[in-house]
Amino acid sequence: MTSFFLSFILFLSSPHCSQREKMQQEFHTLETTGQIKRFLKTYEGTNCEDIKPYLFTAHMLLAKNAFWPHQKINHFTFGKEKLEEFIKKNPQHLEAKYLRMLVQRTCPSFLKYNANLFQDRIYVLKHLKNSSLPSDYKKTILKNTELL
Repeated sequence: MTSFFLSFILFLSSPHCSQREKMQQEFHTLETTGQIKRFLKTYEGTNCEDIKPYLFTAHMLLAKNAFWPHQKINHFTFGKEKLEEFIKKNPQHLEAKYLRMLVQRTCPSFLKYNANLFQDRIYVLKHLKNSSLPSDYKKTILKNTELL
């Protein structure tokens, strides 16, 4: 009984898919290391699969602001591996492919992380209209997809 109660409390205290829209809005405002770390701290305990690609991408964003080269590589590699693993398990996940496209679009060429850029863009454009995403977020995705 105690373990059930503890599990229930943890479920209530961890963010889940009900915070997805708020999280999507926050993600697109991330700039500083502090903002990214707060974002990660807020959403890392989630049980919502749809939030995970945003967390992996946020880890990659930490590389942008890291001072030491090994920290940059570590943040980027961790996020990249997790995002690629997620997409491999969920190949139809629109938001994951959108996020990968965003990263690949701005990624330095020496990292050689751009192999899926145009495939992801085509996939996102093809499936965006019929997705269950909020219309405002669809507009954000469309705007960011057209910047290619």
